[in-house]
Amino acid sequence: MDSTGKMSSDSNTFSWIERSIELQRAGEIEQALDVIFDNLDELLQSSKYEQCSFALASLPVGRLTDAQLLTALTATAPARHQLPGRKPFFSRVERTLTARGVDVERLLSGLQ
Repeated sequence: MDSTGKMSSDSNTFSWIERSIELQRAGEIEQALDVIFDNLDELLQSSKYEQCSFALASLPVGRLTDAQLLTALTATAPARHQLPGRKPFFSRVERTLTARGVDVERLLSGLQ
C-alpha cells in the first residue's frame, strides 16, 4: 500500500480497509471513501474479480459507516455480474443498514 492508502499492485492484503476506518475515525470522511472506491476500482480495472469478491467478503460491515458501505456497493455495481461475492455482501449491507434504522429501499435503490 502506498502513502495514500492505495493498494500496491503486488499486495494481496486488504490493509486499505483498516486505513479507511482510521481515516473515518479521524474525520477524514472524503479520504476514507476514496480509499474504498479507489482500491475496489483498481481491482476491477485489473480484472481481479476473485480478489475483489474476497475484499467485499472481508469488509467488516458493522465497523463501516453507511457512506463507506454505499461506496463499496457503488464501486462494484458495474461489475456485479463478475463478482460472486457481491450478492452476499449486498445482503450483509442490507441487514446492517436495516438494523441501523435507515431507509434501506432509498439508499440501496439501483445498487443491487
